[in-house]
Amino acid sequence: MSDSKSIQDAMRNGWKSERLVYRALQDNDADHTFMHEAIAGDPVGFPLAYSEVFRPQSKAMTATLLTMLRNKALSVVICLPTDEPLETVSKDQSNHPQILQTGERKDCNTEREILTPLPIGILTLTGPKQENHQHRKTMLGINIIDAYQGNGYGSEAINWALDWAFKFGGMHRVGLSCYGYNDRGRRLYERLGFVKEGTVRECIWFNRAWHDEIYYGMLESEWEQLRALQKAKQPA
Repeated sequence: MSDSKSIQDAMRNGWKSERLVYRALQDNDADHTFMHEAIAGDPVGFPLAYSEVFRPQSKAMTATLLTMLRNKALSVVICLPTDEPLETVSKDQSNHPQILQTGERKDCNTEREILTPLPIGILTLTGPKQENHQHRKTMLGINIIDAYQGNGYGSEAINWALDWAFKFGGMHRVGLSCYGYNDRGRRLYERLGFVKEGTVRECIWFNRAWHDEIYYGMLESEWEQLRALQKAKQPA
């Protein structure tokens, strides 16, 4: 059984990874704007992640999507830490729960500067429905905006989500899918250790052609093996 210190370390570092921080997807103007302009407004990234008709998304469409995403078991905005201050609060105020969730804290003698994380994508995990929760399975979705792709952020965020699902979410398996024309996604998922489990043939119509949808999965036991191997590779 884990000791108290290791449990508290897991809590303390629970919402961040090596280079990224994760915060809840909110129903506010900032997240509506980010979703509409950076996610739904991306003509390349959006059709790689969503099967809706390929057309410009209205703000009402984006609002419906955001509501759907926020109702999942886990819905987070993937962020890069920045040095840009959101606000400066007194030291007495800095322990307020809302302040603690806003961003990283920088200590000083009389006040603390709250730093604004830079959103670069979203990540979600579906939750089992109440009537079949005993199966303990979830589907992962991720979207990194184009300007920040190719830097390994997708890999880092997915690994964080896998750890969350198996450590805190109580899941037995994590699945995901991608369309046949998403070569980068397929290579990424296989490199991370996901097992190709099946193909739904010619179920996606795009650009005057039929495309497959490919399904991948990772079991809790496979995740345990991967983490043990990664730990063994780390220098002593």
